[in-house]
Amino acid sequence: MTINGYWQEPGEYTRFTAFAQRAEAAMTHLGEQGEYVTFRARQCTGPLSDLIRRVYGEQTYRRLQQVKRRYDPGNLFRVNFNVAP
Repeated sequence: MTINGYWQEPGEYTRFTAFAQRAEAAMTHLGEQGEYVTFRARQCTGPLSDLIRRVYGEQTYRRLQQVKRRYDPGNLFRVNFNVAP
C-alpha cells in the first residue's frame, strides 16, 4: 500500500502531510514486514546507503553484498538504490 497526497495550494502541505502520516500509522499493523526502497527514498534525510540497509535489514543486506561481490564486483549496476559490493 502506498499513500499519496496531492494538493494545489502551498498552504495545504502541512494538512495533507499530516493526513498521510496518520493514514500510514493506522495501516501499519495490517502490513507484512518489509517495504520498497523507492517508496522511502523521498523521505531519506541521511545517506541513501543507510536507508537501503535499514529497509533490507542487516542480514539481508550482507547477503546482497555477497551476491554483488560475486556477480558485479566492478559495481556496474550502481545507478539506483545501490548495494555496494
